[in-house]
Amino acid sequence: MGQGDTILPRVPLTTTGVFLHLLKSNIGPGCLSLPHAFSMIPYSTSIPVFILIALITGFNSLKLDKLALLGESYSNLGLRVLGPRGGSVVNYSIAVQQLGVCTVYFSFVADNVTKLWGGGNERFVMTAMLPVCLMFVYVKSLKQIEKLSMVATFLLFLCLGGLVVMGIMEPTEDQPDFVKPDFTQEALAFSTILYSFEGACLVIPCRNGYGKHDDKPPFATVYVAAITVVSMTYLCFAVFCIYSFGPVDDGSITAFLVERDGSDVVIMLINCAIALTVVGSYGLQFWPVKEIVRADSITLAVRTEGYDAVKDVVERDDSYSGLEDDDDGSASSTSSGEIEGKAWKTEVALIVTTFMIAMVVPNVGLMISLAGSLAGTMSAVILPSLLDLEGGDGNKILNCVLIGTGVVFMIIGAGSSVAEIVSSF
Repeated sequence: MGQGDTILPRVPLTTTGVFLHLLKSNIGPGCLSLPHAFSMIPYSTSIPVFILIALITGFNSLKLDKLALLGESYSNLGLRVLGPRGGSVVNYSIAVQQLGVCTVYFSFVADNVTKLWGGGNERFVMTAMLPVCLMFVYVKSLKQIEKLSMVATFLLFLCLGGLVVMGIMEPTEDQPDFVKPDFTQEALAFSTILYSFEGACLVIPCRNGYGKHDDKPPFATVYVAAITVVSMTYLCFAVFCIYSFGPVDDGSITAFLVERDGSDVVIMLINCAIALTVVGSYGLQFWPVKEIVRADSITLAVRTEGYDAVKDVVERDDSYSGLEDDDDGSASSTSSGEIEGKAWKTEVALIVTTFMIAMVVPNVGLMISLAGSLAGTMSAVILPSLLDLEGGDGNKILNCVLIGTGVVFMIIGAGSSVAEIVSSF
């Protein structure tokens, strides 16, 4: 890269592109784990809870769209509204949420692939997946992976359609039984449902990539359309799977069917395709973390070398919101390539960290529950309400209720998930 190149260039997304990114950032392992979540709790509870979580997630995401300035990242929004400490809390929350999602991706793919072999070493599959995930550090804009999202979304819906056809043609005789209420199972199920809306932190990056143009519909319109499709897909798919395949006891419906049906060619092909779409979506889920890492790299360069040394990079990079220019505008002495190299090292370390956590806790169902309760609650419920409470004009009582509910749920859900993980060893 040249000296004046930006490390995160502004490349606008099309309406179709942002719609597909919003779809694919949500529909993934979370969707395929919903039949398991709905199997753990009474059916009279699962549907109302799902609808409530979907409404809260969508409502809070629209808050972010309203609060954030065009081109402003999630972390910079937190810095502007909550101050330096608040900005750090937002950064850590986003990083934990997205790295949790990325960790689940390792566990999910390993669970699906090993089921094809009738068992096997899940950690071997994760190790083989690692080099592919590391390649996503070279992605410099969401536009670069727009076509990948298009292919992955098409393939994913094709697989979901295949599962529906299987359920219609070969329904199970094991109809779902009434599930007795159980506090721990309900907490795990609610956490899984919350995790399924795993694209919460990608709302602002997608909005920034989309921009604001007179010849395109507003981002809020595109988002509402996308989250409606996502929610309807989730609900219909989860209910259909339970009544077609019976109670599901695996965090992946495709892995469950492979284990149940053995060498059925169709389900094995669907399982392979699902695994490929998840691997291909790793870069999209890692993108918010990349924005934070790049912004922090620039901030460090400004503090150690001065604003003028990195002026070109600061002025061209949307992820940075820092010091004002008080110099004489002399040429930049630190290239974006140097900053990029430092950022790459951090990104590689974070990807390897998600890999190592998945190696320790390979159970995909428990990983999804933990990620949903701990990180999903913070990024989708607590933070948007807190930002709106401090910097918006929303209903203060409603925001306080959402924050309090989110904190209680996070503690209960995370505690239940950790207890199940410890007991699994």
